[in-house]
Order: sequence, then structure tokens, then C-alpha cells
Amino acid sequence: MTSRRLRPLTALIVAGTVLAACGQHAPTQPAPSPAASATAPSTTGSATSTATGSSSAASPTATATGVSSTASATATATPSHPEPPPASWADLGTFTPLWIQPNKGRVAAPGDPSALAVCAPGGVRLSLDGGARWSMVATAGVPAALKPTGYAIPLPAGQSVPPCVSALAAGDSVYAVYAVGTAKYGMPPVYYVAVYTADGGKTWRAVPPPTGFDAGGFGGLSVTPSGAVQAVFSNPHSPFGLVATTDGGATWTSASLQCPAGGGPCLRWGPAPSGTGSCAMHDYPQPIEVSSDGGATWRSLNTGSTRPEQDIANGCDLNELVGLSATRALLVGRDINSNASVRVTGDGGRTWTSVALPALPPGTHPAPGGVRMLPDGALIAVVSGQASQLPVDLLAPGATRWCTVPGLSISGTYTDPATLQPAGGRLIWLEQASASGAPVLKSVALSAVHC
Repeated sequence: MTSRRLRPLTALIVAGTVLAACGQHAPTQPAPSPAASATAPSTTGSATSTATGSSSAASPTATATGVSSTASATATATPSHPEPPPASWADLGTFTPLWIQPNKGRVAAPGDPSALAVCAPGGVRLSLDGGARWSMVATAGVPAALKPTGYAIPLPAGQSVPPCVSALAAGDSVYAVYAVGTAKYGMPPVYYVAVYTADGGKTWRAVPPPTGFDAGGFGGLSVTPSGAVQAVFSNPHSPFGLVATTDGGATWTSASLQCPAGGGPCLRWGPAPSGTGSCAMHDYPQPIEVSSDGGATWRSLNTGSTRPEQDIANGCDLNELVGLSATRALLVGRDINSNASVRVTGDGGRTWTSVALPALPPGTHPAPGGVRMLPDGALIAVVSGQASQLPVDLLAPGATRWCTVPGLSISGTYTDPATLQPAGGRLIWLEQASASGAPVLKSVALSAVHC
């Protein structure tokens, strides 16, 4: 592993593909989680956050949670005068987001598109020069690292370790998230665990859960602006918990959520729950954590209903929280019918209502992970279809219709639309010529993304 210090980044997420291979959504026999005490080292304590809600341990894909702004607990309490909800996208008018917080899908941290980490068969592909050259961080040691956790990767005899579902490069360490089953019962359900290496893949270790939590309750990784790597965990009987490392995994300590930097409502993504079935068959809710006292205490927004249309966010898909003002924020993603969706809160996250959007061209809809917001407030949607090149449509703030961005399309064969993201003044994404081929970084200036 090179000694070059990397800026934080969270990389390619393909959790939906892995889950789809799982088939059923419930175990044929009980599959109890291993005891939390078996995996909680003395260096980790329970998180200091005092959230009053917790997410279900049987909810959606646990993937790397790319948080664009996480450091600042100075946000004031939510004002008592909420803003009225707009009826349509045009009613929102023009705006510039205070911050944008995706629940997954990061390729590079804002301002540093040069360092990339991508899951691949047998390893994690790592590039330090914007995709010009790639090296492979071997993952052969991952199964041994998982043994103390009570979870295991289904691995037929003679086969190499399958690709991870997400990867993260921060400092001199590489982190990876794997879909696993219990060592005793296997899959389903599907759990997620995080592992890391500080020596280029020679040795791997499991990210330790907080005291009282289980490795299979892992719910996402994030990186603070100061460079600390945080891992969040869920527990059906306790508030969520976090651990953090500032030295590449040598030590882990308890941590707490912080309000997004830049002001606006204090909203953060809660853990993307583990212990699920196939995302191809079901949607699974991911909670939004809300604080009205600057991050001292948190409350989970998650109905946990059996009707996906009633849930706040589908953790199987890419979603973004977007801060607009002291009380207003947006939730951007796709709805249960795979249409582009925007919800708005005017009271700091306590209640959410749908915002009517113009329709995309007849017969089209956004690809999975294909709806994002740009730094100028415009929505973009990668439009799925039969063509090998997928067009990108744009909805400007205050606009009444979508338009197709001239000359901008992405390969629809082996490319995950969730890799499309703003970084360093450009819109970047990864394309692959084949399922096993090295990814190629593509980009276009953000100033050219208009129509």
C-alpha cells in the first residue's frame, strides 16, 4: 500500500446486484445473530448519541454511506415557524443547496476525484491518479477476518472471494463491505459486515461494533471532514451506535452523529439495516435521524410499515438529503414506482410531503441509483431504456419540464448510475467495458451540464 495520504472517499455501491442473487427474503430456519460480546473489543464503547428511535435489524441494504458534510454540531434548534410545503417543483423556485448528503453511491469525496476504490472479483481496485492507473488490493484474507464475528461469505470450494458491495479509501487504509450470512445457517437473510486493511490487503480485520451491538448490525461508513472514519450500527433493542477511527483502524472509539456543516436542518442518515432479503423483491426502509438540539439527541424517522409507499426512504436505492434553509430540506430519490421523487420538510424534518415533479418522456423512468441533485440545485436523472448509452435529463430549479443534456450519456452495460456524482467542479462517473474489466473514469465540467 502506498504511503501517500489519501483524501477521504467512498466508492462504488452495487448492493442491489448482490442482494438480487439471494432469492428469498426470509430464512427457512431461525438464523440468530452471533452474540455481540464476541466481537466488541475493549477499545469500543457504546455510542454517546441518545437517539430515541432505532432501525429494524431486518431492513435494507447496508452500504457505505457517503456523507458530504458531517462535522458541526453547532446547528441551532429548529425554529418554531415552519415553511409551508410547495405543491410542485416550480413552486420551490430557485435555490442553492446548503449541503447534499447521499446515503450511498460515492465514487470520490468532494474536491478529490483522483483517488478511487472499486469492488472487483478477488479484490478492491484502487487508483490514486484519477483512474489512469489501477492496482489491486487482494481480499483473500477477508474470510479469515470474518471468523470471529460469527458471519461468513458464502464461498463454494475452489472459488475466490466475491466482490465486495462497497469500498472506501481513507488515509492509508482501504475499507470494504461484504454481504454475508451467519456462519451457522448461511443465507438468507443477508447481513453486511465491514472489514479494513492498513497494509495493502496482506491482513484484514473486521470493523468492531460498539459494545452491545453485533457485527451484523453494520449500517454504513462515513468520513468526517477531519478525516475520521465512522461506522454506524443498528440494534433492534437500542438506539443506533457509532465507532470511529482516526488512525486507519489501529484503534476504534465510540462516537456520535454530528449535524451537517453549512447550517440548515440537523438531519443525518441512520444505519442502512442488515438482515434483509432481496432488494429485487422488496423495498426496505432506511431511517433519517433528526436532531432539534444541535446533535445532542436524535430521533429516527422511519415508519417501519409493511407498505413501502409509507416509508421515508428506500435503503435499496440511492437517496439524497439536501439542506435548503434553517427549516427546509429535500429528500431526493425514486418512489415505489421507480419514478423520480422529491419530498420536502419545512419543519426541520418532523414531517415530509411529496413535491409534484414534471413527468419524464413517456415510457421512460430513472435507472436505479440514477437520480441526483447538482450543487446548483438542478436534478439529473439517468434515463433507462434499451439503448447501450443512457441519456441524462435535467430539471433546473423552478423549471416546469425536464430537458435532455446534449452530448451527455453513460454506458448502460456494466456501469452503475449511482457512481455519477459532482466532484471538483466536474460531473464524474465510472464505466466498465466488461464485467471484469478495469473501470474507466469519465467526467464532464459541471458548467457544461445544462440544456
